[in-house]
Amino acid sequence: FVVSSAWRDYEDWREHLVTSGIPDELIAGRTRPQGGGYRGRQISDWLEANDVGRYVVLDDEAWDMGVHRARLVKTDIRAGGLQDRHVEAALTLLRNRIA
Repeated sequence: FVVSSAWRDYEDWREHLVTSGIPDELIAGRTRPQGGGYRGRQISDWLEANDVGRYVVLDDEAWDMGVHRARLVKTDIRAGGLQDRHVEAALTLLRNRIA
């Protein structure tokens, strides 16, 4: 998992994922909006700079994912944010996707 959501800047971003059911060893890092750009571009930049095979995007924004849209599990902050069904969908994508 690579965090590109706005909550990547929260101090407890990693803890939030782990308490939501995502194994710590699957959390690779978080993007940084260096020079701006869309989240999809930030994800691409992060993937190019790090050795990552399979990945899933968890985000409540989908409009700027570009080539990563097929790997997106969309959450909704108005409906409670990250929920068990999102974690399950993300883990299923990780298990079933080829790098």
